[in-house]
Amino acid sequence: MNYKLSEKEIEMVLRSDVDARVRYFVHKTAAWEYLWLMYDDRGNLITVYDATNRECIPVWPFKEYADMFFNDFEEKKLVKKMKVHDFLCEYIDKLIEKNIYVFVFPDMESRGALVKADIFQYMMEDELAKYGDYDDESYISKNGIWKPDPIAKNLINGKFVKNS
Repeated sequence: MNYKLSEKEIEMVLRSDVDARVRYFVHKTAAWEYLWLMYDDRGNLITVYDATNRECIPVWPFKEYADMFFNDFEEKKLVKKMKVHDFLCEYIDKLIEKNIYVFVFPDMESRGALVKADIFQYMMEDELAKYGDYDDESYISKNGIWKPDPIAKNLINGKFVKNS
């Protein structure tokens, strides 16, 4: 079953601030169990850099938003969906190890939330638990269930590092 975005929903979400878009991303991604990533024409996952040269992987809740982000790119990019469980299982530990951030729901002006991978993992696992998908140990980090420290809790409560 596919979720059909209306033009009104797209416009409303794109007019939202970064924090609201992050909440939308987390909710919709957990509910539909997919996120969208960018690949090059050889099938390699693409990362981008913010203004302070931090490497990050951009992610979107739906293809329509990802496609809008790539309108200005000269090179051909492919946008593909991945099960959120697979992303957590296959990529999160590598992102944490290499200190690569997750760039959550960037818009056409590259405004999005730059989130540390372990915080992203916590946000997604917390939301997935609401859908009964949290008990699947295949996507819980090999280090066990991540417990946020007080600073991370502030980030989770809507105070994200924003890419300007």
